Parts: sequence; C-alpha cells; structure tokens
Amino acid sequence: MKKFIIISFIIVCLFSLAGCQKTEDLDQIGIDFDIILSEPLYENSYIDITYEWLINEPVIEYDADTRVFVHFWNLDQKSMLLQDDHDFPFSSQEFTEKNSKKYVRRLMVPPFIKYLDRENRGIERIRVNAGLYNPEKEGFNKLLFTGNYSFSTLPYKYPRIIFHEGWHNEEAVPQEKDRTFRWTSDRAVLIVDNTGIDMDFHLKGTVYKHFFPEQSISVFVNDELIDEFIPEESDFYRIMRIPQKLIEGKRAYFISFETDQTFIPSEMGLSDSDSRQLGIMVSLVFFQGASPAYKADTTRD
Repeated sequence: MKKFIIISFIIVCLFSLAGCQKTEDLDQIGIDFDIILSEPLYENSYIDITYEWLINEPVIEYDADTRVFVHFWNLDQKSMLLQDDHDFPFSSQEFTEKNSKKYVRRLMVPPFIKYLDRENRGIERIRVNAGLYNPEKEGFNKLLFTGNYSFSTLPYKYPRIIFHEGWHNEEAVPQEKDRTFRWTSDRAVLIVDNTGIDMDFHLKGTVYKHFFPEQSISVFVNDELIDEFIPEESDFYRIMRIPQKLIEGKRAYFISFETDQTFIPSEMGLSDSDSRQLGIMVSLVFFQGASPAYKADTTRD
C-alpha cells in the first residue's frame, strides 16, 4: 500500500492521542509530513517545531503560492489561538518524487490559560488543524490532520521566577494583549528556583542599536559570568545552559543582566515625561529542562 500524508502531531502536556483523525485528503497528495516538537506545549513558552517532508508520488501540481497552515483552535470558544502558517518548502525543481526536506521553526505560545480557563482548571482544550492551502486558488484547502488536545500551565520542573531588582513595571505590546515586556535599568536581577536539573535559559529582548550600536550585555548566574555578547540586530534571542554544578545545594539562585549603555527617553526626545533609565527591553525569560527533542508516537488502534 502506498504511503500518503501522515501528519504525526504530538503536543504533550497531559495530551492524549484520543480525537486524532486522518482526513479525506490524506490519500490525495502523495507526501509524508511529520512534525516533531522539542518540548511539550506549555503556555507562555517557546517551542521548536521540526517539520519533515518526503515527496512520494505527488498528485497535485506544483504552485508557488501553496502554503502550509498549522492552526490551534480553542474548542470552547471556537477562536484561533495560535498559528504557524508558512511557505510550502519546496521549489518547482525540488517537487519531485522521493525528495525530502527538514527544517525547524520556533513558535511562541502566549499565556492563554488566564484568559480562557473559566473553570480555573489550569488546562485548556484545543484542536489542531494542519494542511495545505493556496490563497490564489479559491477552494484549494487540503485539511490533512485534525486532533483534539489539551495543554496547561508550566509544570513543577519549570522554575518560579521573581523579578527582583532593577526591573521596571511590565508593559503590554500595543494591540497585542497577550504579549508583554519589561525594561531593565543598567542592572536587573531575577530570583529563580532551583529545580535540581540542568536548565536552558531563554532570553529574548531588544536594544536600541541605532542609538548604541556597540551596546553589550553580560549575564551572570550568582557571581559567575555565563554569557557576554553584543546583539547583531536590535532584536536578539539567546539560549544559555545553566548546569547544576553552578547552583548545586541552593534552593534558589540569582540571574543578573548588566549592560554598558542606558538611556532616558525624555532626554532622547522619545517622550515628554519618561525619566526612567532604560537598558534592555526583555520580552521573554523562560527556562526548560536541558533534554533532547522527542518524536510523536504515531501508534494508532
């Protein structure tokens, strides 16, 4: 029997495979499509999604306008929560039998629970729909996978974080209520619970490179320097390993950020009254266990 599209989609955080269904379009495309997540799907976190494609015997014509859709829907309110739509990864020359491709995309999962969880369960039900569509062809929408899942807040292995010294108040991104950020001063400190395992620390932020092109950032765990860098662009994303040997025996530890350039908005003509000392605009601090990626279990009854 020929293999056609099988989308293996695991989003594990109390997830079950119940409700996963193949769709009528599976036997019409001639492509294997697999998705691997680096971590379970938790709110207010980042996840790396590995997409793997194999062209078997394609029975659709190549079209440069074809795109991939991956949509996460709230089952109770029937609204889309998240999507990772992107271009179809093959060119016309690559769209040939037995060709394959693999790539990784990073997805931010906003804090849905506090907005959607009316019963305060800490768990929310979602539906994942994925497939191919073409915005230039009316009616070309191939739903290849649908599945019902649930996701939750971060479990115990993700440490509690306290914004300690040197942080300004949290601010919302205009017109995006689920996204927030905080400015640091020249030095800002986090207090982090020790979970007892090696952790990867994710830091996403922004600096004003048009004002300070050589602005440097140093990151310390307690008093030990773990990273020092000058962002290549205004927006940056860093992942730093925090091994247990640095924090062993401590219930909590400090992570501090230091920068050699700060500014006051009112003195830079950016505001009439904002007299804060601003250093780094931090939009994400996130910890995850230093563990390898896992692949979906595609076993079906």
